[in-house]
Amino acid sequence: MNGTLPFKFVDWGHTMSQFFSSSLAATLMTAPGALDDAIVLKLAGVFLLLGIACLASVGRRRPGKAWVKDAPFLELMRHYGPGTILDYHARYGRECHPRCWSLKIPLDPRIIATVNADVVRHVLVDKFPNYEKGPQWRAAFDDLLGTGIFNADGHLWRKQRKVSSHEFSVKSMRDFMFDIFVNHAREIVTLAGDSAGAMDAQELFAQYTLQSIGQIGFGVDLGALRGPEGAAVAADFGDAFNAATQLSGDRFVDPLWRLKRFLGVGSERRLADAIARVRAFSLGVVADRRSEKDADLKAKRDLLSRFMAHQDKSKEFVFTDEELHFAVINFVLAGRDTTANQLTWLLYECCRRPEVVAAIRAESDALGNRVDYESITKRVFLKAALTETLRLYPSVPTDFKTALKDDVLPDGTGIRRGERVMFATWAMGRMEEYWDDPLAFDPGRFLDGGKFLFPDACKMPAFLAGPRTCLGKDVAYLGTAVLVASLLDAFDVAFAGETDPVYDTGLTMWAAGPVPIAFTPRR
Repeated sequence: MNGTLPFKFVDWGHTMSQFFSSSLAATLMTAPGALDDAIVLKLAGVFLLLGIACLASVGRRRPGKAWVKDAPFLELMRHYGPGTILDYHARYGRECHPRCWSLKIPLDPRIIATVNADVVRHVLVDKFPNYEKGPQWRAAFDDLLGTGIFNADGHLWRKQRKVSSHEFSVKSMRDFMFDIFVNHAREIVTLAGDSAGAMDAQELFAQYTLQSIGQIGFGVDLGALRGPEGAAVAADFGDAFNAATQLSGDRFVDPLWRLKRFLGVGSERRLADAIARVRAFSLGVVADRRSEKDADLKAKRDLLSRFMAHQDKSKEFVFTDEELHFAVINFVLAGRDTTANQLTWLLYECCRRPEVVAAIRAESDALGNRVDYESITKRVFLKAALTETLRLYPSVPTDFKTALKDDVLPDGTGIRRGERVMFATWAMGRMEEYWDDPLAFDPGRFLDGGKFLFPDACKMPAFLAGPRTCLGKDVAYLGTAVLVASLLDAFDVAFAGETDPVYDTGLTMWAAGPVPIAFTPRR
């Protein structure tokens, strides 16, 4: 169809019918015990008001020429589960022309989902000022991430970006982080060597990243790798953090999360408890750090201390306790989960592909089996293997940006102010138009004549692109490369599960269940 297209009343009716059936069912399943008449009446009143509000949107026109294919909400929910939801995105990405489709979440503006690299470039680079995290993202993660860099837009984002960019570029900070990774990699090697059987690699690597990121972010030894006592302390924070991220992400597909928060029931009650535990730990560390002398504070190299010490004459970079809490929690989210995910999936692929292990070891042998900064940065095949892992198992499998003004995407798809663009990153790694034999795990696709080939960030937005490119990507590479090199130098690895792991639903790329790997000392 050509020209602009009106927002059709039938679309509203379809969306609302989906909403009534799905949201009422979700409430019945989530609320503890049977719902009494008073709650039912409240829900009925809310639904009536929502219906009236939706009618107000009738008549608004969409810019652009293309009307993308709809993915109905109930169909989306049927596929919302481990090992299915991302495949659902990939199917739509292959079937839809021009590689865009729409998702309708009741009560939220329409989402334009895409696997189109030109659209990704348009949003993240060319029209960056017109796209931000947006109110839906901020509302879902505000309780956990607050004013942190992942959740912020505008001045708050620029303020933290400037400080973080400076700190990550300082050699002393880089050396500090590298030493932490090396020390904890040695502890992981010891744990693997002492194990009597297969270990859950996902849990093992989560401990490694929690301990490492805890020290880098807070300057606190969580004790995650030091026996039952230390593990208990780390587990309380780690479990609370896991629950908080999972439940916050679930808000995107739960039309009634605001109502459940108001009533204090179900998932929102569990989320509030998890966030309270995270805040208690983090703000306690901030308070302890505030009591230290300025000289002691400036001598520390962890991110919290650096943020506290980093202020100029204009006082632009003075952070409140609340801002410091959120700044470090955002860093923990970025560094812990994503790195543990990448390590898990790469070791799983190494179990399946002895040729990849052989190539990593050959490169290590050529560099004298050293695990120092210089040799790690020269391991181009290992870097290619880590990059290939992110192509097939991106740590953040989907991401969103919200339009500030009406826009027309490069493929002609119109997007209204307030609607979101979703990058189906996991699906993009499986598109034949971007990758030869896309399902094959082939690190060689990122090598040319012994040199590493950086992927097009808009075809593989694992670290995003443009001004919001992930500042911690080099840190993530160091943390993963050090541990993989250490483990494969010391052990042969074999997958010990009865069935292959599948991805879970959530903000990051966790496996849905244990990933058992046997570590056998090399002769």
